[in-house]
Amino acid sequence: MYNNLIKVASANIKIKLLNVEENKNNILKFLRYAYENNIDIVNFPELTLTGVSAGQMIVSKEIVKRCKVALDEIVSYLKDKKMIVSIGTPISFSNFTLNSQAIIYNGEVYQYVLKNNLNSEQKNYFMEINKNGESMFSGDEAESLYNIFSIQVMNSNLKVAFIFEDDLYTKSSLYDLYIENNVNMLFVMGSSYDTALSASQRKDFLASLSKKDNISIIYSGASTGESSTNNVYTGQKHIFEAGELLESSTPYTDGMIFTDINIDEIRSHNLHVPKHENNIWPVVLELEHKEFRIDRKFNPHPFIPINQTKFAQKAKEILNIQAYALIRRLNQLPEKDIYLGLSGGLDSTQALIVASLAYSILKLDPKGIHAIIMPGLGTSSRTKGNAHKLAEAYGVSVEEISINESVLQHFTDIGHDKDDLSIVYENAQARERTQVLMDLSNKHGGMVLGTGNMSEIALGFSTYNGDHMSMYAVNAGLTKTLLREVVRYVKDMTTHEETKAVLADILDTPISPELLPPKDDVISQKTEDNIGPYELHDFYLYHLIRNRSSFEDTIYMASKAFDGKYSVEEIKKWMALFLRRFSTQQFKRSCTPDGPAIEDFSLNPRNGFIMASDIDILGLE
Repeated sequence: MYNNLIKVASANIKIKLLNVEENKNNILKFLRYAYENNIDIVNFPELTLTGVSAGQMIVSKEIVKRCKVALDEIVSYLKDKKMIVSIGTPISFSNFTLNSQAIIYNGEVYQYVLKNNLNSEQKNYFMEINKNGESMFSGDEAESLYNIFSIQVMNSNLKVAFIFEDDLYTKSSLYDLYIENNVNMLFVMGSSYDTALSASQRKDFLASLSKKDNISIIYSGASTGESSTNNVYTGQKHIFEAGELLESSTPYTDGMIFTDINIDEIRSHNLHVPKHENNIWPVVLELEHKEFRIDRKFNPHPFIPINQTKFAQKAKEILNIQAYALIRRLNQLPEKDIYLGLSGGLDSTQALIVASLAYSILKLDPKGIHAIIMPGLGTSSRTKGNAHKLAEAYGVSVEEISINESVLQHFTDIGHDKDDLSIVYENAQARERTQVLMDLSNKHGGMVLGTGNMSEIALGFSTYNGDHMSMYAVNAGLTKTLLREVVRYVKDMTTHEETKAVLADILDTPISPELLPPKDDVISQKTEDNIGPYELHDFYLYHLIRNRSSFEDTIYMASKAFDGKYSVEEIKKWMALFLRRFSTQQFKRSCTPDGPAIEDFSLNPRNGFIMASDIDILGLE
């Protein structure tokens, strides 16, 4: 282990049916390689020493005896090695032969996991244990045969369990029991043969379980060397982390795959008090903590799926969630008109896209959407022009209201020098725009649609009671990096060339609140020059806030994710700014408007992230 990372492996040898000695030697080769490469946990499939398809000879006294000798040799090799290894073997107990998985650690078999649900063939020669998963044996010798147990890895949030594939597929309560007891890493000992679609169905099933319960699943399938008398085995191996497939073997190959699991990513929230804690036998083991080579890549944009098909699906669902959330709010109102400030930037563009989609679903006239363009003291002709083009492309009502005279009059009223470009100069413009929108909504009926995103909410990068306020914050669940890609998705999907062109230019425009005067009509105030790159802040938001990772671990992951783009010094600098702003800006989040959650967490103060507004800033430095 290193920090919040644990290196795990899924392996299957090229099985030689009933050749226990050859199989043992191949297992030892794998284990030597695993030890040299700092792998913490290695999982092999069911009946690794004999092969799962060898038939009734598996339980012969000679084969069981040879398996015992081979297992003893493997256990001896693992002495003084803080690795956890799972190996399938038949064992004899009280004149019975049992299908078991030996869990080995530091030169000792800590536990034999017994198979609960034998297949129809295995019932002819293996002893079937109690169906409720409780031990049917007694006495000191039987202690290591207790069927249900988990491993709590010392000094970590990792809780590990092992389960046979057939037990996973049945409707027994074993898997549910593990989940209820907060197991977040499950090793599956495979035994299934494959048919035309079974391999892909299995992979989808495991991915679904991993995603649903936010756990890591490591699957080790039966070897390609299994018998083809009746069936074919494809040797598949998979490693999942919270639904994401990190590593997978090529079908019809044996060997070992391994990668690093982020412990903070799995079961990082919503833990609960176990309902049946007494039914789980806990084992506490210590894994060696040392730095090792990282065998995985960290997604620099964790809110954005790397797989383009998955992202397209997510983008479509995001648009629907936002649109139907807005529809529900509109249904609450007597007047359905929408007023939004259209700046020619990304956030207001996304709000207009969502409003237009909602109106289309409701079959309302798009002219009921009022795009209010409010050029101020920092507006460039590029963004103002794009705002007009966008409003025209979506067929909404558009009105341009300059705020310059109102803001300058306000400066006179409060005695502020118009050449003083301090925070007053900027915030006065933001509040004036909000006042215009609110008053238009009051005058004509309808609602003001907010445009701020979750990254800005996290950083408090908004003007209190200015753009911070609206009647519905439709973008509140979207981070800046994700919002940008959703706009790009809409651009790529549209067949309307004028819309595509204006969206492309908006995507290419530097992010800016445009509250300071431009230079030669070019944006001079660039947000990311001031507060740092949004992609870093969204990375911090995901790992520090969502996953509750430590500062040290987050810096380490960021250094790997952004290797060659940002130095460690830059990562630390912008993380310090993120933490300072996040801790001091809670007062804005405490009174934010309603808005829909998009991810599995939010900064909503009512049912999302809870934090006091007056914590000591030094506490997060």
